[in-house]
Amino acid sequence: MNEYDASRAGAIHSAQLMHGWPFLVAYDRATLEAYWRDFALKVSRQGFANSSLVFETATSSLSGFYASSTLGDLRLQLDVDETARASLVVKRRFLDAAHLQLSRSVGAATRLITEIRRINEAQGVDLCLKIPLGENVGQYDGQQVALSWAGSPCFYLEAADEGLDDSPLSLCYALYFKGLPRSEQQIVLAESVSQAGKVLEPVQFVMRLANDPRLLVLHPTIAGETAGVFPPDYALGNYLSNGQTGILLDGSRYPFASLNESDVRECPSLFMPAHAVRGCSLSNSGGVIVGKYDLEVPPAAQSAPIKGRTLEPLFKVLNRDQGATFHLLPASPESEVPEWLDRDDGLIEADGWRCHYRPRQGAARDLGQASPGVGLKGLWEVSEVDHVEAVLDGEHFISWVVVLHQPPNGYIRSTGMSDGKPVLKLCYVDKSGEEQEVPLDSTTWVAQNCDVSDLGVMTHWGSERLCIIRAYHEEGDNFIWAILIVPYPLLEMSDALKLGIA
Repeated sequence: MNEYDASRAGAIHSAQLMHGWPFLVAYDRATLEAYWRDFALKVSRQGFANSSLVFETATSSLSGFYASSTLGDLRLQLDVDETARASLVVKRRFLDAAHLQLSRSVGAATRLITEIRRINEAQGVDLCLKIPLGENVGQYDGQQVALSWAGSPCFYLEAADEGLDDSPLSLCYALYFKGLPRSEQQIVLAESVSQAGKVLEPVQFVMRLANDPRLLVLHPTIAGETAGVFPPDYALGNYLSNGQTGILLDGSRYPFASLNESDVRECPSLFMPAHAVRGCSLSNSGGVIVGKYDLEVPPAAQSAPIKGRTLEPLFKVLNRDQGATFHLLPASPESEVPEWLDRDDGLIEADGWRCHYRPRQGAARDLGQASPGVGLKGLWEVSEVDHVEAVLDGEHFISWVVVLHQPPNGYIRSTGMSDGKPVLKLCYVDKSGEEQEVPLDSTTWVAQNCDVSDLGVMTHWGSERLCIIRAYHEEGDNFIWAILIVPYPLLEMSDALKLGIA
């Protein structure tokens, strides 16, 4: 018996003991969504509700790493597809994050960062969790209500800004969360200490749509049966009007002689903390006791300040016959469009708040911190570094481009740290499949936004957001070269090196 089956068996046993406690909590769907949006329910800080998540997306050829991510409050939507299959969609807005796209060639010893994007709140990117209501399991333990999922949940990314349409952010991936055991596949929706223990004992429940499509209900599990309407003759629309939320108790089967208002007032603690509801009213119709509640006026929204504009992507790797589109985000149709520049004479086609870039082929460029020579000419023949720049209201936004004319035939290895700085060596795999290190005195380093000493020690320039390091070794007709992209300080150096890039 797996962990889920074991927990479910215990819940069914509890439900059997609860057979004489029929109740269900019904919500107007629009009201519930507004409540989540305005009141920001207290949630556990585990699993999907962690304040910061580290995870990867994966396709057959690429993977995306999300780090340094700060996520907003959970928001709820109810989704019903064309087959009337209902799901809860829980969304979290990226307030700030670094997104790295990584690629590994067949047989390569390291991964190459091929794109870096920064995500902020203004770009409207959501991390979404879709939980089918028919399979969802809930638990009320007298203090908190939690949603969990029986099988694999559907995670996906949703981008509102059209500037992200051509990026991996707008695609659905398989998402792999790191360090999240099965026990954390749960979201605590509300926390409270109910004084009405005789009304709300621990119970297993499911969420489903009611017969009235406006309503969403918490439905108790009775003896393990999660299907059907309970009680079958409740016409929920007769008891609840738009904008109200209530709990229905079957007085004919309630094992106590009477209910008082304080008992029922505590019932919305399943979702509704006491400070968020007002105007409890009770009615009894045919033995069905109904408590109705109105939501308090929500407090003034305290939204986080939106960060300024960014040029995205911040970094891009291209083959010589590829192009890329860069966006200044967020766009503001009411203001002047930016001026687009290419510092190194690439082909730029301005298109409002975006530009289309193609690599220039031919003339020599500024190749960084090294003296011109035969080796540098060879390095220029296999790779180039370019810039794309947007200028708006006197502010300059810069992105970096690396153009590969030939794939690297070596790689850069991190061999340790020196005073907190990584020590690098140029390596390659020989014909026998063995790793070989190029001696430091035979290695030439060409670096942007950092220095690499003769001993291979990398020193970051404090004002820059990433480092581009190329290294080569030339001996006769043998030309070994490699490239390393270090997303520091977007990521801590130790975290960046754990990505398998060096």
